[in-house]
Amino acid sequence: MDIQPIQGYQSTQSSFFYQPPNDDNFYHITIQNYLWENNYDYGFYYQGYHFACKLLLHTLIVNMLNKEIYGREFDANDLKRKNTLTWDQKLKLELHLRQDLPFLQDQILNSNPNMVNMNSSEVQTKQKDSQLNDGIKLFYQAPNDNRFYHITCKILLQDYIYDYDYEFFYKQKYHVTCKSLSHTLIINILNKEIYGRN
Repeated sequence: MDIQPIQGYQSTQSSFFYQPPNDDNFYHITIQNYLWENNYDYGFYYQGYHFACKLLLHTLIVNMLNKEIYGREFDANDLKRKNTLTWDQKLKLELHLRQDLPFLQDQILNSNPNMVNMNSSEVQTKQKDSQLNDGIKLFYQAPNDNRFYHITCKILLQDYIYDYDYEFFYKQKYHVTCKSLSHTLIINILNKEIYGRN
């Protein structure tokens, strides 16, 4: 990142997401011409600027992606890279998703501002069915797995797309596809969606 020197007492700040090579950790980096950021895990000075580095937990990354991306478009070509999942990764992913899908469905349905909360269970069932007809899309990371996944859950044969790394069926009615995302893609998505940088 190119940082221009600042004359006078004008304060500047630039932020971005970063992942060092050969490191599974993600960081939020804030560059300032003087120290005023105090919420960081590691800081250092370089060429007259303070670099504040905050380690981001993978669960936070998943939450940020779901918040920023859900309902927004990003370059779908980035998802076309095919990843080979080990049997263990597939098993863990499916096991954890099967456990989490009921909670994730409720969380998505409850966060949808277009859904009206009524006491009638019949109306709520119709709303859930309507939401599931449209499909559920979310970012997910299974416990003890460094990979991030883009998950799509749709009713069987709703529209069949082959761009996924793994698939399984949930409650015999839903086709769940899982696309593994590289850490570089995660960094690019975060920088684009949160800071508008390509």
